[in-house]
Amino acid sequence: MEQLSNLNTLFSAHLSLNMARVKALSMIVLALLEARNIRLSEMARYFTLSEAKVDSCFKRMQRFLRQVIFPADKLAMLILKILNIAADEKLTLVFDRTNWKFGTSHLNFLFLAFVYKGIAIPLFWCVLVEKKSGCSSFNERIKLTEVFLEVFGKEKISCILGDREFIGYKWIGWLRRNNLPYVMRLPESSTKIKHGGITKRASLFFAKMRIVTHKSIGLCTVGITNAYQSNISAYRNKSGVLVVLLHGNYIGDPVGLYAKRWEIENMFRAFKTSGFNLESTHVTHPERLSQLIGILAIAFCFAYKAGLIIASKKKTEEEAWLSSVQPCAAGLRCAV
Repeated sequence: MEQLSNLNTLFSAHLSLNMARVKALSMIVLALLEARNIRLSEMARYFTLSEAKVDSCFKRMQRFLRQVIFPADKLAMLILKILNIAADEKLTLVFDRTNWKFGTSHLNFLFLAFVYKGIAIPLFWCVLVEKKSGCSSFNERIKLTEVFLEVFGKEKISCILGDREFIGYKWIGWLRRNNLPYVMRLPESSTKIKHGGITKRASLFFAKMRIVTHKSIGLCTVGITNAYQSNISAYRNKSGVLVVLLHGNYIGDPVGLYAKRWEIENMFRAFKTSGFNLESTHVTHPERLSQLIGILAIAFCFAYKAGLIIASKKKTEEEAWLSSVQPCAAGLRCAV
C-alpha cells in the first residue's frame, strides 16, 4: 500500500486528474508492472482493488482509457521527474516509428524519445491514422518537435537523431532554418549528392574507405529534385557496411551520436517481445491506445529505474568481493 500512496502523491502533483482517477492510474501502473503484459485482461488480475472481481477491474480500466486524456506536456515532465533528469540537462532526441497489426487494424505510431543510459524513453508520440505501415510525413515530425520546443525549449536539445526515413528537403530544411542540431542516416546507395562540382551516388564518394574509419566531406547538395543542403559524413563499420550521415553544422562526432539511435530499438524491444507485449493489446482505438502507451511509458520508467538500481547494487557487491579477494591473492603469492 505504500507504493500505491507514493504513486498517488506523485501523480497528483504532476497530472491534472482528480483523486479518483489518480488512484485508478496508480493501480493500473502497478498492475502493469506485476503482469508485465499490457493486455487489460492480464492486468485486471493484478489490479489492487479489495473485493473487486476481475471483470470489474477490467471495465474500470476500459473506462479510464475512454475518459482520460493525459496532457502531453505534463506527462513528459512527469517522465523526466521519475528519472531525475535535471532542468538544465540536455537531451539527445530520437525519432522512430513502429507499427503492428491486430486483426484487421493497422497500428502505426511515431515516437520522439530521448536516449537514457542504454535505452530510449518516450516523451511524445502520435498515431499515424491514415497509414497502415507507411513512413511519417515531415509535418508529423515537425509537429512533435514543436511540442517538445514548446514544453522544454530549444536549449534542452543536444541533438535529434533519425534513420533513413527521416530525411527530405522539407524536414531537413526546417531543422536547418531553426538551427536545430541533427544527425540522420542517408540512403547511401539510392541518393545522389553533389560535392566539389561532381554529382554521383553518395556511396561512391566513400567507396575507397577502409573498415572502421570515418570521413567528412562538409556541406553538400543532396538529391536532384527538391535538392537541399546538409553536411555529410560517413563511417564504414567492422563488417564493411557503409553508413552515410546527414548532419547539421558544428556536430563534432556525428558517427558517435548516430550510434545512440539504436537505443530506441532497445525501447521497442522492451515494449514488445522482451517486456510488456505491446502488440498483444486488444485496444485498437487510436486515442485510447495512445493513452495506454502513456501508462506504459510511466511503468517503463519505473521498471528501468529499478533495474538500474539493482544492477548498481550487484556491481557494488562484486567490487567489494573483488577488493576482498585481491589482498588474499596477494598474500598467497607472498607466502609461496
